[in-house]
Amino acid sequence: ALITGSIDVRGVASPAAGGAYVVGSFQGTVTFNPSGVPQPMTSAGNDDAFFARYSSGLAFQFARRIVTGSPRNRARKLVISPVSGDAIIVGVTRSNLIGASDDAGRITISIGPNDSTYMAGFNPTTADVNWAKGVVSNGDNEPERTAISSDGSQISLFCGAVLAATF
Repeated sequence: ALITGSIDVRGVASPAAGGAYVVGSFQGTVTFNPSGVPQPMTSAGNDDAFFARYSSGLAFQFARRIVTGSPRNRARKLVISPVSGDAIIVGVTRSNLIGASDDAGRITISIGPNDSTYMAGFNPTTADVNWAKGVVSNGDNEPERTAISSDGSQISLFCGAVLAATF
């Protein structure tokens, strides 16, 4: 990414077909695909979460803002569902809308008054959100000590440092 703002990559995963999925957050303006047609994105707040996809030859395919509309939206972890193939993303937000602003299927989640942890499944071809769940909290949550695990039939989320949460 060509950067005129800042970017924080937090998760990379490789699907069975090859390539790479990348998640993180950015501030200011960043340009994905610097070697082709640039796709600049400018954050709407302090941080906007993004999901990017690259082919097996690491050619840029797309980058989309997946959470926006509040001062702090971060994608922190990424795993590929062995069942659905969804890109499962865990992050923190102060927004109750998960999904890109042009995604007609945006999902409203329950959140607390401060930072809340979310887990959402995104279509890896379009980056549209398929499902999402929020963790309601009265404190600040930052899922740095979060693990996502899969046994082939289900996805498990293990949170550390979640304050006063309701699932």
